[in-house]
Amino acid sequence: MGVFQNFTGDEGLIYTFSIDDRPIDEVIVMGDETVIEGPGGSEIEFVTAYENAVGTHLIVSYILRGGSTPLMTPFGSYRSPSGRQSQSEVTNGAWELSPESMSHYTDFIPGGEIGGEMHLEIIDAEGYTQSTVTVPTDLD
Repeated sequence: MGVFQNFTGDEGLIYTFSIDDRPIDEVIVMGDETVIEGPGGSEIEFVTAYENAVGTHLIVSYILRGGSTPLMTPFGSYRSPSGRQSQSEVTNGAWELSPESMSHYTDFIPGGEIGGEMHLEIIDAEGYTQSTVTVPTDLD
């Protein structure tokens, strides 16, 4: 477990701190509600990416909204800024998505670093065509 310190706040609200001497803005990035188009009119929205306190995993969360066709949901891989690619160890979220529905997803990427790209393999369940959608995890 990490050491949480250097809390800074105003009027009773914390707005920054560090974990093991790393400022929080180096270990977490928040989405800005940008929507990425996917297959069959689907939409993907990046929510957050977070390096866990012990530094073993990057946790990436996103929302998938279905379009006009049913989808078999994402199989994820991640490419870190250094070029290292990893498969998601665990994906939480719906396995199949009906038309016009949505689900929240969380992927656990071993050894992932903030600032790379999540690659989602999404399958159109009617025609069984596979599409790769790239979701950046750095908003700078």
